[in-house]
Amino acid sequence: MVERPAHVTDELVSQYLKCNLAEEGAAKRTLVEAMQGVDAVVHCAAWPGPAKTGPPAVARVGADKEAGKLIGLEDCSPTVLLRDNVVMTAEVCDAAVEAGVRRVVFSSSAFAMGWSHASKGPQAWTPSYLPVDENHPPMPTETYGLSKQLCEEVLSTAARTAKSTSFVSLRFTNIIKNEMWSKLPWPAPSGNNPPLIFWAYAHEDDVVDAHVQAVVRVGAAAAGEHETYLIAAPDTRYKEPTLELMEKELGISNVASPTTGGPLEGNASPISCRKARLRLGFNPRSWQEGEPPALKRARMA
Repeated sequence: MVERPAHVTDELVSQYLKCNLAEEGAAKRTLVEAMQGVDAVVHCAAWPGPAKTGPPAVARVGADKEAGKLIGLEDCSPTVLLRDNVVMTAEVCDAAVEAGVRRVVFSSSAFAMGWSHASKGPQAWTPSYLPVDENHPPMPTETYGLSKQLCEEVLSTAARTAKSTSFVSLRFTNIIKNEMWSKLPWPAPSGNNPPLIFWAYAHEDDVVDAHVQAVVRVGAAAAGEHETYLIAAPDTRYKEPTLELMEKELGISNVASPTTGGPLEGNASPISCRKARLRLGFNPRSWQEGEPPALKRARMA
């Protein structure tokens, strides 16, 4: 449970409720009560990243230890992470439907597409084509990505019967905060490389904007339907050509597809956001714009 942060004042929110989603009965009652008369629910709770411990076969070769040097990993067991994320999403989803909420927006993750504790080799994520889009099947290799995929399945399941509620999942990439924007681009990877999905990124304001648009845009999802959207910047963290880096550093080649916007030109992102551009008006920032990180503005079309 999260105590009310000091910056969340009465001027920002009219009511702040705290409940433990692990307490099934009490949580359901609290959530349904809180959602009465609510138009939309945005679910961002639970574990925000992979567990420090990788799958047994990956941990056996020590790849999960290397992954922890590149990204903040969670101090919980993989199974606890899986249980908490999926069960708590189901609680929120069921409460929203029971309360008659019009739109449910879920903070999913591009890691559902295939982040791995192993950055290269047979245990790493190798997409079927690039850039990946929403038609590319999720290929999670650990329980965080799996939890996000299963949470999306929870929403799809609810949509089959909840014909007055629409559901949107946003698969956004690793977030770059304003204060870290000037650190881009990163030096070209060499040796200890981040997994391919981590080459993609998104400015924190773009992720916020995407959530807002997922709430307010009627066409984001029809009632009784669940739509997923990939959210990322148009380029990678590196200035070097993406395909060349992939082949040199990860040993991945022959995966670019013209049907999803490829072949990748220059340092284009391995993630296609065409659907989000069309349906959400998504217009993401790029470090190549040279814009001061302190300058915030809505970028949605």
